[in-house]
Amino acid sequence: MFRAACICLALVLPAGCVPLEHIPAEFCCDDFADEWLPENGLPAVEIGRALRINGPSTFPFSHSVGFDPCPQGLGRLTLTNTSLRDVLWEVSSPSVQLNILPDGGLLPSGGSVAVEVSFNCSSTMDLLSFVEIGIVNRDAFVIVERIPVEGRID
Repeated sequence: MFRAACICLALVLPAGCVPLEHIPAEFCCDDFADEWLPENGLPAVEIGRALRINGPSTFPFSHSVGFDPCPQGLGRLTLTNTSLRDVLWEVSSPSVQLNILPDGGLLPSGGSVAVEVSFNCSSTMDLLSFVEIGIVNRDAFVIVERIPVEGRID
């Protein structure tokens, strides 16, 4: 139930587009590459740079109100910057029922960070959502991976 994904970011290309499965083609075209700079002003991420994600491929869980702990841990993701440059990353979810800590930051070259995902017990409704891992840019958030979260609350 665990997987390791290595997603290459081809954002500055010497010639033409190289469409990648997890990155829309418009993010790798020559005419857009000059716009691709992280919020903190670091140089654009170049060909062959990658963010490796280790952890579960889904976060299924069940929670019994009054019996299970609150918050209830669901799992851990480990993000590793395998590029030669710093990467500004973010992990988020549209659900207010999930806590994600830490939820973003600047990851130095070769650095890793452990991200904890937990159910915060803020609702007694079943949960069907996702966690997104992405690279932050001055003008966009590029989703690298989306992990489903499904919880039965009783």
